[in-house]
Amino acid sequence: MDSTVYRHFIEKSQKDAKNSLRHLPAVFLSSPILPWEEINAALIGFLNEICSDKRDTSLHTPSILHTPSIMQNRTSNYFAQLFYLFNESCIVLIEHPEQEIPLKLKANAANMFRLLIASTTPRQILCLDKSDSTNLAMLVFFLETYMHWGACPNAWECYAKRTAHICFNLFKKSLFQASDSQFRTSFCYILGAWLFALKTEGISDSRLPNERKPVQEHFNFSTEDQKARGSVFCAPKKHLYFTILRKPPHPVTAFSLLEHENRAGLFLNLNDTKPKIIETTKSHRLERPEGYGIVESYLCGEDTEPCFTWTVAILSYRMTLYRVDIFAPLEGKSVFFTNIQLCIPVTAPLNPTGHDRYSGIGAENTVIELIKNPWNLDLSAMSTTGIAVFVPAHTIYLAKRTEIVSACAKGENIQSIDTTHLLGIFE
Repeated sequence: MDSTVYRHFIEKSQKDAKNSLRHLPAVFLSSPILPWEEINAALIGFLNEICSDKRDTSLHTPSILHTPSIMQNRTSNYFAQLFYLFNESCIVLIEHPEQEIPLKLKANAANMFRLLIASTTPRQILCLDKSDSTNLAMLVFFLETYMHWGACPNAWECYAKRTAHICFNLFKKSLFQASDSQFRTSFCYILGAWLFALKTEGISDSRLPNERKPVQEHFNFSTEDQKARGSVFCAPKKHLYFTILRKPPHPVTAFSLLEHENRAGLFLNLNDTKPKIIETTKSHRLERPEGYGIVESYLCGEDTEPCFTWTVAILSYRMTLYRVDIFAPLEGKSVFFTNIQLCIPVTAPLNPTGHDRYSGIGAENTVIELIKNPWNLDLSAMSTTGIAVFVPAHTIYLAKRTEIVSACAKGENIQSIDTTHLLGIFE
Protein backbone atom coordinates (compact mmCIF):
# COMPACT_ATOMS: atom_id res chain seq x y z
CA MET A 1 0.00 0.00 0.00
CA ASP A 2 1.19 3.54 -0.72
CA SER A 3 3.03 4.81 2.37
CA THR A 4 1.55 8.30 1.97
CA VAL A 5 -1.83 6.93 3.11
CA TYR A 6 -0.28 5.80 6.40
CA ARG A 7 1.47 9.14 6.79
CA HIS A 8 -1.76 11.04 6.22
CA PHE A 9 -3.43 9.02 9.01
CA ILE A 10 -0.47 9.60 11.37
CA GLU A 11 -0.39 13.37 10.82
CA LYS A 12 -4.16 13.68 11.12
CA SER A 13 -4.12 11.70 14.37
CA GLN A 14 -1.31 13.85 15.79
CA LYS A 15 -3.43 16.90 15.09
CA ASP A 16 -6.94 15.69 15.99
CA ALA A 17 -6.29 13.16 18.80
CA LYS A 18 -3.70 14.89 20.97
CA ASN A 19 -5.44 13.97 24.22
CA SER A 20 -5.55 10.26 23.37
CA LEU A 21 -1.89 10.20 22.31
CA ARG A 22 -0.41 12.44 25.00
CA HIS A 23 0.93 9.51 27.09
CA LEU A 24 3.08 8.18 24.24
CA PRO A 25 6.79 9.03 23.97
CA ALA A 26 7.32 12.49 22.48
CA VAL A 27 9.24 11.07 19.53
CA PHE A 28 5.99 9.47 18.25
CA LEU A 29 4.24 12.84 18.25
CA SER A 30 6.86 15.04 16.60
CA SER A 31 5.79 16.97 13.52
CA PRO A 32 7.23 16.60 10.97
CA ILE A 33 7.74 12.89 11.71
CA LEU A 34 11.32 12.15 12.67
CA PRO A 35 13.46 9.84 10.52
CA TRP A 36 13.86 6.13 11.23
CA GLU A 37 17.12 6.45 13.19
CA GLU A 38 15.47 8.64 15.82
CA ILE A 39 12.21 6.74 16.16
CA ASN A 40 13.36 3.10 16.17
CA ALA A 41 14.20 3.10 19.90
CA ALA A 42 10.65 4.20 20.75
CA LEU A 43 9.22 1.58 18.39
CA ILE A 44 11.31 -1.12 20.11
CA GLY A 45 10.02 0.13 23.48
CA PHE A 46 6.44 -0.11 22.20
CA LEU A 47 6.92 -3.70 21.00
CA ASN A 48 8.59 -4.64 24.28
CA GLU A 49 5.57 -3.24 26.07
CA ILE A 50 3.13 -5.26 23.94
CA CYS A 51 5.10 -8.49 24.40
CA SER A 52 5.84 -8.08 28.11
CA ASP A 53 3.87 -9.92 30.79
CA LYS A 54 4.79 -7.10 33.15
CA ARG A 55 4.08 -3.69 31.73
CA ASP A 56 7.14 -1.48 31.16
CA THR A 57 7.00 1.60 33.40
CA SER A 58 8.48 3.69 30.58
CA LEU A 59 4.93 4.10 29.30
CA HIS A 60 3.72 5.08 32.79
CA THR A 61 0.76 2.75 33.48
CA PRO A 62 -0.54 -0.66 32.39
CA SER A 63 -3.60 0.93 30.75
CA ILE A 64 -1.66 3.05 28.27
CA LEU A 65 -1.60 0.28 25.65
CA HIS A 66 -4.00 -2.51 24.70
CA THR A 67 -2.86 -6.04 23.81
CA PRO A 68 -4.61 -7.13 20.58
CA SER A 69 -7.32 -9.72 21.31
CA ILE A 70 -5.61 -12.34 19.12
CA MET A 71 -2.61 -12.19 21.50
CA GLN A 72 -4.50 -12.36 24.80
CA ASN A 73 -4.65 -16.15 25.20
CA ARG A 74 -1.15 -17.25 24.30
CA THR A 75 -0.95 -20.03 26.92
CA SER A 76 -3.39 -22.14 24.88
CA ASN A 77 -4.11 -20.42 21.55
CA TYR A 78 -1.59 -21.40 18.89
CA PHE A 79 -2.05 -18.25 16.80
CA ALA A 80 -1.58 -16.03 19.86
CA GLN A 81 1.80 -17.70 20.35
CA LEU A 82 2.71 -17.08 16.71
CA PHE A 83 1.81 -13.38 16.80
CA TYR A 84 3.82 -12.96 19.99
CA LEU A 85 6.72 -14.61 18.18
CA PHE A 86 6.36 -12.21 15.25
CA ASN A 87 6.25 -9.15 17.52
CA GLU A 88 9.23 -10.31 19.60
CA SER A 89 11.24 -11.08 16.48
CA CYS A 90 10.59 -7.55 15.18
CA ILE A 91 12.45 -6.18 18.19
CA VAL A 92 15.59 -8.17 17.34
CA LEU A 93 15.39 -7.36 13.62
CA ILE A 94 14.92 -3.64 14.24
CA GLU A 95 17.83 -3.56 16.72
CA HIS A 96 20.08 -5.45 14.29
CA PRO A 97 19.02 -4.45 10.75
CA GLU A 98 22.06 -6.18 9.24
CA GLN A 99 20.93 -9.55 10.62
CA GLU A 100 19.18 -11.96 8.26
CA ILE A 101 15.78 -13.25 9.24
CA PRO A 102 16.07 -16.79 10.74
CA LEU A 103 14.82 -19.57 8.46
CA LYS A 104 12.17 -20.89 10.88
CA LEU A 105 10.80 -17.38 11.45
CA LYS A 106 10.81 -16.74 7.70
CA ALA A 107 8.87 -19.99 7.08
CA ASN A 108 6.29 -19.12 9.76
CA ALA A 109 5.90 -15.60 8.38
CA ALA A 110 5.54 -16.87 4.79
CA ASN A 111 2.74 -19.21 5.87
CA MET A 112 1.06 -16.40 7.79
CA PHE A 113 1.19 -14.26 4.61
CA ARG A 114 -0.54 -17.05 2.70
CA LEU A 115 -3.13 -17.54 5.45
CA LEU A 116 -4.00 -13.83 5.66
CA ILE A 117 -4.18 -13.45 1.88
CA ALA A 118 -6.41 -16.53 1.55
CA SER A 119 -8.79 -15.28 4.24
CA THR A 120 -9.15 -11.74 2.88
CA THR A 121 -11.89 -10.68 0.49
CA PRO A 122 -12.20 -7.30 -1.28
CA ARG A 123 -14.43 -6.05 1.54
CA GLN A 124 -13.20 -7.74 4.70
CA ILE A 125 -10.70 -9.99 6.41
CA LEU A 126 -12.48 -13.03 7.76
CA CYS A 127 -10.07 -14.50 10.29
CA LEU A 128 -9.86 -11.91 13.10
CA ASP A 129 -12.22 -10.05 15.39
CA LYS A 130 -12.68 -6.78 13.52
CA SER A 131 -14.23 -4.99 16.49
CA ASP A 132 -10.72 -4.68 17.98
CA SER A 133 -8.88 -2.07 15.93
CA THR A 134 -5.51 -3.22 17.29
CA ASN A 135 -5.91 -6.60 15.55
CA LEU A 136 -6.17 -4.91 12.17
CA ALA A 137 -3.40 -2.39 12.87
CA MET A 138 -1.09 -5.23 13.93
CA LEU A 139 -1.83 -7.10 10.68
CA VAL A 140 -0.93 -4.00 8.65
CA PHE A 141 2.32 -3.73 10.62
CA PHE A 142 3.07 -7.44 10.15
CA LEU A 143 2.46 -7.33 6.39
CA GLU A 144 4.62 -4.25 5.80
CA THR A 145 7.49 -5.21 8.10
CA TYR A 146 7.91 -8.83 7.09
CA MET A 147 7.56 -7.90 3.43
CA HIS A 148 10.52 -5.58 3.94
CA TRP A 149 12.49 -8.43 5.53
CA GLY A 150 11.83 -10.73 2.57
CA ALA A 151 9.43 -13.17 4.26
CA CYS A 152 6.61 -12.74 1.74
CA PRO A 153 6.42 -15.72 -0.68
CA ASN A 154 7.91 -14.96 -4.10
CA ALA A 155 5.51 -13.19 -6.49
CA TRP A 156 2.99 -12.66 -3.67
CA GLU A 157 4.11 -9.13 -2.78
CA CYS A 158 1.29 -7.61 -4.84
CA TYR A 159 -1.25 -9.74 -2.94
CA ALA A 160 0.31 -8.72 0.39
CA LYS A 161 0.05 -5.03 -0.54
CA ARG A 162 -3.60 -5.56 -1.49
CA THR A 163 -4.28 -7.32 1.82
CA ALA A 164 -2.58 -4.50 3.76
CA HIS A 165 -4.75 -2.00 1.87
CA ILE A 166 -7.95 -3.86 2.80
CA CYS A 167 -6.85 -4.29 6.44
CA PHE A 168 -6.05 -0.58 6.73
CA ASN A 169 -9.44 0.46 5.33
CA LEU A 170 -11.19 -1.87 7.80
CA PHE A 171 -8.98 -0.57 10.58
CA LYS A 172 -10.09 3.02 9.96
CA LYS A 173 -13.75 1.94 10.06
CA SER A 174 -13.21 0.14 13.37
CA LEU A 175 -11.83 3.22 15.14
CA PHE A 176 -15.27 4.63 15.96
CA GLN A 177 -15.59 2.09 18.81
CA ALA A 178 -11.93 2.03 19.89
CA SER A 179 -10.93 2.99 23.43
CA ASP A 180 -8.07 5.41 24.07
CA SER A 181 -5.67 2.54 24.80
CA GLN A 182 -6.72 0.75 21.59
CA PHE A 183 -6.23 3.95 19.59
CA ARG A 184 -2.76 4.55 21.05
CA THR A 185 -1.71 0.96 20.31
CA SER A 186 -3.08 1.14 16.78
CA PHE A 187 -1.34 4.46 16.15
CA CYS A 188 2.03 2.95 17.14
CA TYR A 189 1.52 -0.07 14.86
CA ILE A 190 0.55 2.14 11.90
CA LEU A 191 3.55 4.39 12.52
CA GLY A 192 5.80 1.32 12.36
CA ALA A 193 4.01 0.10 9.22
CA TRP A 194 4.63 3.46 7.55
CA LEU A 195 8.36 3.34 8.29
CA PHE A 196 8.72 -0.06 6.62
CA ALA A 197 6.33 0.72 3.77
CA LEU A 198 8.74 3.49 2.76
CA LYS A 199 11.27 0.75 1.98
CA THR A 200 8.95 -1.31 -0.24
CA GLU A 201 7.46 1.63 -2.10
CA GLY A 202 6.62 0.89 -5.71
CA ILE A 203 5.06 -2.57 -5.29
CA SER A 204 1.56 -2.25 -6.71
CA ASP A 205 -1.33 -4.25 -5.26
CA SER A 206 -3.24 -6.81 -7.30
CA ARG A 207 -6.50 -8.70 -7.18
CA LEU A 208 -6.43 -11.43 -4.57
CA PRO A 209 -6.48 -15.07 -5.73
CA ASN A 210 -9.87 -15.70 -4.09
CA GLU A 211 -11.40 -12.79 -6.03
CA ARG A 212 -11.16 -15.08 -9.06
CA LYS A 213 -12.20 -18.45 -7.60
CA PRO A 214 -12.48 -20.33 -4.29
CA VAL A 215 -9.11 -21.12 -2.79
CA GLN A 216 -8.02 -23.88 -0.43
CA GLU A 217 -4.65 -23.20 1.13
CA HIS A 218 -2.58 -25.48 3.36
CA PHE A 219 -0.04 -24.08 5.79
CA ASN A 220 2.49 -25.30 8.34
CA PHE A 221 3.76 -23.50 11.44
CA SER A 222 6.30 -24.51 14.05
CA THR A 223 7.25 -23.08 17.43
CA GLU A 224 9.78 -24.27 19.98
CA ASP A 225 7.54 -26.83 21.66
CA GLN A 226 5.07 -27.93 19.00
CA LYS A 227 4.17 -27.94 15.34
CA ALA A 228 0.85 -27.42 13.61
CA ARG A 229 -0.47 -27.88 10.11
CA GLY A 230 -3.84 -26.88 8.78
CA SER A 231 -6.07 -25.70 5.98
CA VAL A 232 -8.12 -22.67 5.15
CA PHE A 233 -10.91 -22.54 2.58
CA CYS A 234 -12.31 -19.24 1.40
CA ALA A 235 -15.32 -19.07 -0.92
CA PRO A 236 -16.61 -16.00 -2.77
CA LYS A 237 -19.64 -15.71 -0.47
CA LYS A 238 -17.57 -14.69 2.57
CA HIS A 239 -17.41 -18.19 4.03
CA LEU A 240 -14.27 -19.40 5.72
CA TYR A 241 -13.11 -22.35 7.75
CA PHE A 242 -9.85 -23.37 9.35
CA THR A 243 -8.76 -26.78 10.47
CA ILE A 244 -5.63 -27.22 12.52
CA LEU A 245 -3.74 -30.32 13.56
CA ARG A 246 -1.08 -30.13 16.23
CA LYS A 247 1.83 -32.27 17.28
CA PRO A 248 1.44 -33.71 19.89
CA PRO A 249 -1.95 -34.37 18.29
CA HIS A 250 -5.20 -32.76 19.32
CA PRO A 251 -8.53 -33.62 17.68
CA VAL A 252 -8.96 -31.60 14.50
CA THR A 253 -11.49 -28.79 14.79
CA ALA A 254 -12.96 -26.02 12.64
CA PHE A 255 -13.27 -22.32 13.37
CA SER A 256 -13.39 -19.08 11.42
CA LEU A 257 -11.76 -16.62 13.86
CA LEU A 258 -8.19 -17.33 14.92
CA GLU A 259 -9.16 -16.38 18.48
CA HIS A 260 -11.40 -19.48 18.59
CA GLU A 261 -8.64 -22.00 17.78
CA ASN A 262 -8.61 -23.45 21.31
CA ARG A 263 -12.29 -22.81 22.09
CA ALA A 264 -14.21 -24.47 19.23
CA GLY A 265 -14.82 -28.20 18.97
CA LEU A 266 -15.92 -31.12 21.14
CA PHE A 267 -14.27 -31.32 24.55
CA LEU A 268 -14.64 -34.16 27.06
CA ASN A 269 -12.92 -36.03 29.89
CA LEU A 270 -12.29 -39.75 30.04
CA ASN A 271 -12.96 -41.01 33.57
CA ASP A 272 -12.46 -37.41 34.81
CA THR A 273 -9.14 -36.86 32.99
CA LYS A 274 -8.42 -35.50 29.55
CA PRO A 275 -8.05 -38.40 27.04
CA LYS A 276 -4.72 -38.81 25.29
CA ILE A 277 -4.41 -39.39 21.55
CA ILE A 278 -2.08 -42.37 21.38
CA GLU A 279 -2.05 -42.72 17.60
CA THR A 280 -3.52 -41.04 14.53
CA THR A 281 -4.78 -43.98 12.47
CA LYS A 282 -6.22 -42.12 9.49
CA SER A 283 -5.97 -38.68 7.93
CA HIS A 284 -7.23 -37.56 4.54
CA ARG A 285 -8.87 -34.57 2.91
CA LEU A 286 -12.47 -34.43 1.75
CA GLU A 287 -12.85 -32.86 -1.69
CA ARG A 288 -16.34 -32.85 -3.17
CA PRO A 289 -18.10 -30.58 -5.66
CA GLU A 290 -18.27 -27.22 -3.85
CA GLY A 291 -17.21 -28.94 -0.63
CA TYR A 292 -13.89 -29.19 1.21
CA GLY A 293 -12.91 -30.80 4.47
CA ILE A 294 -10.82 -33.29 6.39
CA VAL A 295 -11.22 -36.62 8.21
CA GLU A 296 -9.01 -37.74 11.09
CA SER A 297 -9.22 -40.94 13.17
CA TYR A 298 -7.52 -41.40 16.54
CA LEU A 299 -6.81 -44.20 18.99
CA CYS A 300 -7.41 -42.69 22.42
CA GLY A 301 -7.07 -43.69 26.06
CA GLU A 302 -5.37 -42.98 29.36
CA ASP A 303 -1.58 -42.74 29.18
CA THR A 304 -0.51 -45.50 26.75
CA GLU A 305 -3.54 -47.77 27.23
CA PRO A 306 -6.08 -47.29 24.39
CA CYS A 307 -9.76 -47.79 25.17
CA PHE A 308 -11.75 -46.09 22.37
CA THR A 309 -11.49 -44.71 18.84
CA TRP A 310 -12.51 -41.20 17.87
CA THR A 311 -13.09 -40.07 14.28
CA VAL A 312 -13.63 -36.39 13.47
CA ALA A 313 -14.84 -35.18 10.07
CA ILE A 314 -15.10 -31.53 9.08
CA LEU A 315 -16.89 -30.57 5.86
CA SER A 316 -17.55 -27.08 4.52
CA TYR A 317 -20.21 -27.00 1.81
CA ARG A 318 -21.21 -23.59 0.47
CA MET A 319 -22.44 -21.69 3.55
CA THR A 320 -22.74 -24.70 5.88
CA LEU A 321 -20.09 -26.20 8.13
CA TYR A 322 -20.64 -29.82 9.22
CA ARG A 323 -18.91 -31.60 12.08
CA VAL A 324 -19.09 -35.37 12.63
CA ASP A 325 -17.74 -37.12 15.74
CA ILE A 326 -17.77 -40.94 15.83
CA PHE A 327 -16.85 -42.78 19.04
CA ALA A 328 -16.41 -46.54 19.45
CA PRO A 329 -15.20 -48.43 22.55
CA LEU A 330 -12.52 -51.08 22.18
CA GLU A 331 -13.52 -54.62 23.09
CA GLY A 332 -13.53 -55.24 26.82
CA LYS A 333 -13.06 -51.57 27.75
CA SER A 334 -15.38 -49.49 29.94
CA VAL A 335 -15.52 -45.86 28.84
CA PHE A 336 -17.22 -43.03 30.75
CA PHE A 337 -17.21 -39.45 29.45
CA THR A 338 -17.62 -36.44 31.74
CA ASN A 339 -17.48 -32.65 31.32
CA ILE A 340 -18.68 -32.93 27.71
CA GLN A 341 -18.95 -29.63 25.81
CA LEU A 342 -19.73 -29.12 22.12
CA CYS A 343 -18.56 -25.56 21.40
CA ILE A 344 -19.69 -23.89 18.16
CA PRO A 345 -18.68 -20.32 17.20
CA VAL A 346 -21.65 -18.08 16.37
CA THR A 347 -22.20 -14.40 15.58
CA ALA A 348 -25.39 -13.84 17.60
CA PRO A 349 -27.27 -15.24 20.63
CA LEU A 350 -29.24 -18.39 19.79
CA ASN A 351 -32.85 -19.29 20.50
CA PRO A 352 -34.50 -22.73 20.19
CA THR A 353 -36.62 -22.96 17.03
CA GLY A 354 -37.37 -26.68 16.98
CA HIS A 355 -36.11 -30.06 18.12
CA ASP A 356 -32.29 -29.80 18.30
CA ARG A 357 -32.43 -26.65 16.18
CA TYR A 358 -31.34 -23.12 17.14
CA SER A 359 -31.32 -19.79 15.30
CA GLY A 360 -29.69 -16.43 15.81
CA ILE A 361 -29.81 -13.13 13.95
CA GLY A 362 -26.72 -10.95 13.99
CA ALA A 363 -23.99 -9.96 11.58
CA GLU A 364 -24.86 -13.17 9.76
CA ASN A 365 -28.09 -15.13 10.15
CA THR A 366 -27.10 -18.45 11.71
CA VAL A 367 -28.87 -21.78 12.13
CA ILE A 368 -27.36 -24.61 14.19
CA GLU A 369 -28.84 -28.08 13.99
CA LEU A 370 -27.80 -31.17 15.94
CA ILE A 371 -28.57 -33.69 13.21
CA LYS A 372 -27.59 -36.74 15.28
CA ASN A 373 -27.73 -36.16 19.02
CA PRO A 374 -27.70 -39.47 20.94
CA TRP A 375 -26.23 -37.80 24.05
CA ASN A 376 -29.10 -35.27 24.18
CA LEU A 377 -26.81 -32.27 24.07
CA ASP A 378 -28.64 -29.05 24.88
CA LEU A 379 -27.70 -25.38 24.68
CA SER A 380 -26.18 -24.46 28.03
CA ALA A 381 -24.59 -21.06 27.63
CA MET A 382 -23.38 -18.37 25.25
CA SER A 383 -19.88 -17.20 26.10
CA THR A 384 -18.82 -13.57 25.77
CA THR A 385 -16.36 -14.66 23.06
CA GLY A 386 -19.11 -15.81 20.68
CA ILE A 387 -19.20 -19.54 21.49
CA ALA A 388 -22.42 -21.55 21.88
CA VAL A 389 -21.88 -24.36 24.41
CA PHE A 390 -23.94 -27.57 24.26
CA VAL A 391 -23.77 -30.09 27.13
CA PRO A 392 -25.54 -33.35 28.15
CA ALA A 393 -27.51 -33.69 31.36
CA HIS A 394 -25.37 -36.49 32.81
CA THR A 395 -22.25 -38.63 32.46
CA ILE A 396 -22.10 -40.68 29.24
CA TYR A 397 -21.30 -44.39 29.19
CA LEU A 398 -19.95 -45.38 25.77
CA ALA A 399 -21.45 -48.84 25.24
CA LYS A 400 -21.35 -48.95 21.43
CA ARG A 401 -20.39 -46.98 18.33
CA THR A 402 -21.95 -43.52 18.61
CA GLU A 403 -22.28 -40.75 16.01
CA ILE A 404 -22.76 -37.07 16.81
CA VAL A 405 -23.44 -34.76 13.87
CA SER A 406 -23.84 -30.98 14.03
CA ALA A 407 -24.18 -28.34 11.32
CA CYS A 408 -23.88 -24.56 11.35
CA ALA A 409 -25.45 -22.78 8.37
CA LYS A 410 -25.36 -19.07 7.52
CA GLY A 411 -27.72 -17.24 5.19
CA GLU A 412 -31.25 -15.96 4.71
CA ASN A 413 -34.42 -18.06 5.07
CA ILE A 414 -32.76 -21.38 5.89
CA GLN A 415 -35.58 -23.96 6.02
CA SER A 416 -33.57 -27.16 6.41
CA ILE A 417 -29.98 -28.38 6.42
CA ASP A 418 -29.14 -30.96 3.76
CA THR A 419 -27.22 -34.04 4.93
CA THR A 420 -26.59 -35.75 1.57
CA HIS A 421 -23.08 -34.25 1.48
CA LEU A 422 -22.16 -36.42 4.47
CA LEU A 423 -22.66 -39.70 2.62
CA GLY A 424 -19.64 -41.98 2.96
CA ILE A 425 -18.28 -40.35 6.11
CA PHE A 426 -20.00 -42.81 8.47
CA GLU A 427 -18.65 -45.91 6.77
